[in-house]
Amino acid sequence: GEVVALMRLNNINSEILEFEVKSTSRVTGKMIRELDFPKAATIGGVVRNGKGIIALGGFEIRAGDRVVVCCLPEAIPKIERLFL
Repeated sequence: GEVVALMRLNNINSEILEFEVKSTSRVTGKMIRELDFPKAATIGGVVRNGKGIIALGGFEIRAGDRVVVCCLPEAIPKIERLFL
């Protein structure tokens, strides 16, 4: 997947990224709790079929989902690799 949106939060040193999940992404078909997600990052929500979802550990990520990630800057490279 690719980053489709990026926002920096002033005075917090964190970023909000939005990824579009591709069928070939490493996260596709996996539950959030199965991901090797960095400790400096969290999934803030998922948009599926135009509807926002608060996604918890048992939520399965699918191709076409848009995943919103809140993270510290140093976690970005690892997160990007998960969504490739």
